[in-house]
Amino acid sequence: MARNAGIRIAKGEYLCFLDADDKLPPSSLSSRINFLTQHPEYSFCDGVVTISDESYNYVLNTYQPHIEGEVHLEMALFQPKCFSGVTWMIRRSTMDTLMFPEDWLVMEDRIFFFQLSEKGKYGHIDQLVYEIRRRHDSSMSATTVMETHYKRFMKEVQQKVLSASQQKKEERIFHLIYLKTYLKELRLLKAARHALALLMS
Repeated sequence: MARNAGIRIAKGEYLCFLDADDKLPPSSLSSRINFLTQHPEYSFCDGVVTISDESYNYVLNTYQPHIEGEVHLEMALFQPKCFSGVTWMIRRSTMDTLMFPEDWLVMEDRIFFFQLSEKGKYGHIDQLVYEIRRRHDSSMSATTVMETHYKRFMKEVQQKVLSASQQKKEERIFHLIYLKTYLKELRLLKAARHALALLMS
């Protein structure tokens, strides 16, 4: 995995990731290094993230973090308030030997940052730090693979750290996500299964 190869050869005090199609604004690194230098109690620094269309012609969504401090339990949620992708700047000393899991076809970034979040405190700045280019995989098999890994995330992460009531809420979010997804893809039988699960929950 390319990210793990990068971790192995990185030498600096701080570490950031950048996916091939994404962008870092000019002050993304310097502003977050300043934050972490001035706030040694934090191990991670995030910021404002935009999600644009494939041509970077317009912004589809803007993500603004709304939480600081200990975020390990927050990172166990499907829609955490502190995560929009591989956008955190990381204090290298926090990582120890942690690597991205190579047995996850998707969601490996969620697993990595979930595990990482247990090792330190999360902070953020009110500046644009990352620009994501929305990439679309319209194949039906991609949706099925993602759904399988969502189920695995529920079993291997959420069932271990969340309360029963939180798990129930996350299960409803899971079914709602895939109800909408399968309806959009006109896969009505799969959508109906998730709709039934919502009605029974």
